Amino acid sequence: MGKADSKEAGKLSEGTTIESIEKLTLSQLEQYLSKAAWILKGPVDASDFKVYIFPLLFFKRTFIELTLQVAIFIRCQYHFALALGLFPVALTAVSKL
Repeated sequence: MGKADSKEAGKLSEGTTIESIEKLTLSQLEQYLSKAAWILKGPVDASDFKVYIFPLLFFKRTFIELTLQVAIFIRCQYHFALALGLFPVALTAVSKL
């Protein structure tokens, strides 16, 4: 990059450089990003979000509950079989690793 390239990279528009721009506050940045997101997604009704969000929440909760119940079931079955002596010693040693 030469001197001319570095000067061109710092310019935003005619006569405006990065150094002359004021810093954004957090609230200004939030407003700017909110407007940009609105432009990208367009106007959407709240009822349209329900069609996507509620099934996602349902499936997430179902997955968590199912995973928990399977883990409890496996642990209970393991301890029950271990108490009855159904596991060989080698398998018991491997499961403790």
